[in-house]
Amino acid sequence: MATDANDPNAERCIAFHRYCLLLVAGRTDALAAQQPETLRTLDTLPDRASLQAWVVALGAARSGDAEGARRTLRGLGPAHHLGARSVHAMLADCAVRCGAEELFETLSQRFGLYRDCTATLGPFAFVCFLPIAAVVAKLGVAMGRVPGALGDYELASALARRMRAAAHEAWVELDWGADLARLGADDARGHLESALGHGERLGMPEVVTRARALLDAPAARDGASRRPVPSSTPASPAFTLARAGAEWTVSHGGRSFRVRDVRGMTMVARLVERPGVELHAVDVAADAASPETPAVVDLGDAGEVLDRKARSAYKRRLADLRDELEEANGFHDEGRVAKLEHEIEMLTAQIAGAVGLGGRERRAGTAAERARITVQRRVREAIRKIAEHDADLGRHLDWAIRTGTYCAYEPGGRKSGR
Repeated sequence: MATDANDPNAERCIAFHRYCLLLVAGRTDALAAQQPETLRTLDTLPDRASLQAWVVALGAARSGDAEGARRTLRGLGPAHHLGARSVHAMLADCAVRCGAEELFETLSQRFGLYRDCTATLGPFAFVCFLPIAAVVAKLGVAMGRVPGALGDYELASALARRMRAAAHEAWVELDWGADLARLGADDARGHLESALGHGERLGMPEVVTRARALLDAPAARDGASRRPVPSSTPASPAFTLARAGAEWTVSHGGRSFRVRDVRGMTMVARLVERPGVELHAVDVAADAASPETPAVVDLGDAGEVLDRKARSAYKRRLADLRDELEEANGFHDEGRVAKLEHEIEMLTAQIAGAVGLGGRERRAGTAAERARITVQRRVREAIRKIAEHDADLGRHLDWAIRTGTYCAYEPGGRKSGR
């Protein structure tokens, strides 16, 4: 139908939808057959070379051509579409599969605080890829960061179950079991059997083949070569947070640094000083309030999230940003491209959050809801500030601080919030 209508965008979307579904389904033979058509639909795009190389690398890694995948990944050039977090997730999966070690560190830094999200190829393919935590976990094991990586596998598995995405759960269980088997862990077999069950039920040949091969391996079959595996819970590091006027002094690992006194720092400090204790978001927000930014008071709903005038202004700004992004891509200004893409993403989310079902204006919620949103945003901002100076401590706080209606600092790794 897209061909008859002479609509190249529709053709491209359909071709990529098929290609990505075959990736998720693990149907390698069908994937190879679909690849030429997918590559053809990219011919009219200005950055087709990089996008086509990306597709070729994914296909090569899945077919077992590790050298071909590595060679193609190294030749990837700049392209606007390759800046998307979903594409980075697929590239990271590809890099681990083909052993492109020189890319691990760079790719591992792309995901920041987005572990509990799912990579989605929006209008380009309308397909959800794996939970980002699963990709971060694979990278973590490959880079020797085993305790944190196993925690990411736990998070990825929980996300897949919550989404009722059985195919994603099959991949998470397979990769988790495969990594545990390489580490000689006792519980590898349970994850591999779970992957096999999902793969057989859903018709996922790559998952079935790999799971059976690993289950039939001597170590998995006989329990040979078992050795202790580090806990998925990272050890709680010794650190302190101390306010010093308009700054906070953070001490960790024998060194200290200063962080500007953003509101989230007070919230982080309040949670850290009472490990394991749940605090309501309203109380956390109230503790961090100042005369200039008073605590949340329940006065009913707060009206429209964005009024009509503000929405129009936001949309005009969004159009301007897209024009600027096109110009920056033309000049291959990667720093400016990254900055503009981030602003576009934030602005798009703000507009989307202001619109309810049927395009109706969304009204802001009660005090508890407003406090939950405020605390989540402020705490993550503070953690990002800390991570700029100390990546290890930032990762620990991101993993250990739970926000929601109830918040807590859980040194053993955050549990699902309420």
